[in-house]
Amino acid sequence: MSSEEVERVDVLELFKSKKYLNISAPMVRYSKLPFRKLVRKYNCDLCFTPMIMADSFVASELARWNEFVTDATDRPLIAQFAAKTVDEFVTAAQLVYSYCDGIDLNCGCPQRWAMQDGYGAKMLRSPELICDLVRQVRASLPQPFTVSVKIRLQSDRKQSVELCRRLQHCGVSFLSVHGRTAAERRQPADHDAIGLLASACPGLPIVANGDVDSVQVAEKVHEQTGCAGVMSARGLLHNPALFAGFEQTPIKCVREWVGVAVPTGLSYGCLHRHIEMMLEDQLSAADKRLLHYAFCVHFSALGTASEEEEDDVQQVEDDTWDDTVLIDAYDKAMGMAMKEVQRRLDQGQMENGAPESAPPEKSSKKTSKTKSSSVKPKKEPIWKVGMPCQAVYTEDGEFYEAIIESLSLDDETCVIKFLGYNNKQSMAINDLFISQGTDFASRQIKEAQLAKEAELQAAAMEWQSNITSATNPKGKNEARKSQLPPIAPQISALDPTIAMSLPPPPPISQFTSHLPTDEAEALSSMCMSWYLNGFHTGYYLGLKQGQKPQ
Repeated sequence: MSSEEVERVDVLELFKSKKYLNISAPMVRYSKLPFRKLVRKYNCDLCFTPMIMADSFVASELARWNEFVTDATDRPLIAQFAAKTVDEFVTAAQLVYSYCDGIDLNCGCPQRWAMQDGYGAKMLRSPELICDLVRQVRASLPQPFTVSVKIRLQSDRKQSVELCRRLQHCGVSFLSVHGRTAAERRQPADHDAIGLLASACPGLPIVANGDVDSVQVAEKVHEQTGCAGVMSARGLLHNPALFAGFEQTPIKCVREWVGVAVPTGLSYGCLHRHIEMMLEDQLSAADKRLLHYAFCVHFSALGTASEEEEDDVQQVEDDTWDDTVLIDAYDKAMGMAMKEVQRRLDQGQMENGAPESAPPEKSSKKTSKTKSSSVKPKKEPIWKVGMPCQAVYTEDGEFYEAIIESLSLDDETCVIKFLGYNNKQSMAINDLFISQGTDFASRQIKEAQLAKEAELQAAAMEWQSNITSATNPKGKNEARKSQLPPIAPQISALDPTIAMSLPPPPPISQFTSHLPTDEAEALSSMCMSWYLNGFHTGYYLGLKQGQKPQ
């Protein structure tokens, strides 16, 4: 965005102007600028950024460009930080002050890594620190600029009430309350407890978070709790039009998602995952399977390029924007992908809708001679530190290869590290699955490495571009108007420096036979828009990378 300041929105006045606010929750990787733009089209009143680590944000200009991207239409906006020292929190707030309408302190993240480092829900054990952070940042910034805190419930509800009252006394603008404790994951959110906090702190806006997956539920939660706002996370991911009253994602919304996401240079994986979640309840198992394989063709499935294909690649190198050559090459890749799908179907490896990449079921004397069932894979009975495994990453619901870093037999939990990505996650031992072997793990590590290299390359080029434009302004009017650290500009949809490592999405009209004609045509048009936005060049880059000797 431009360094020119945008007129600020008074969030507290916004609370007063409506019965209750519809709010998009902070979500790691997902609640970034493109998604915020999308939900604002469908009655979302207020958006949060993903949680940002304050220490990295303060220390690194590159981190600021990576983690906080906004524009003039992205208002009202709350920037959320994880912080545990006054200096880091205050400095982070000052850096974003001109580009958002408030700052939020995350005191609710239940992930093991965050709690081990003293962030997130671990801070609920230090109410004095939370109050000091709020007090200091409130004193350092002029109003209107909100200072809020997002918390989880505590097992002792009296402690939650006491914390909310103390924060109100310290000058907190509003509180967002997730209706579960840090130890609770799949239990229903306790909206009654949120109502207790709202009644205990009259005059303090309370936002209810947890299990809001429809506009009807939002209305019910408001009536039950008396809250000033309702916040949705997973519900909005599956249906960004939730607050507009749609029961499922309309096709128009999916097309708009492509339109807002592609110009910002959002990573292919994140863009693809959003579409998967939006259409999850609308596609049959067979459609999902075909769509997944078409979207996620691995380089190994492309095979070794023939001499004819090598010529096509050379033509693309000579003229990257020769659409005819690219589309022909794309069609060849899609044909190979569909042949691979058919081969696996013929071999019976995708029976009952289970793709080959899903964890296999273990056979037993009881089931080895019977027809395959749809039950989940059986777990490994004995686990040890250092053993490979497969697990579901909670942020995207996908299976990944991992290694066990620690075990706690007392509470039957463990900490795993996902290979290649190095994310750590705490989970129940019973939720582990058997590893698919070294070949599968090696492929995952290579894919993670390629994704990281692409992101770093794009960020570095963007950084250099900003340095150049900042030090060599063309004229007086183009010079920076603020001394604040620069914020990442929007990325052109046709910027050749955005190196995507996977093929583009396919035309999916063949996957939509069960949809009404108008919706099938809409989906096909959506996919064609990927071509029109230049996104198809990802195939060429991915093919080149896949042909490099390992």
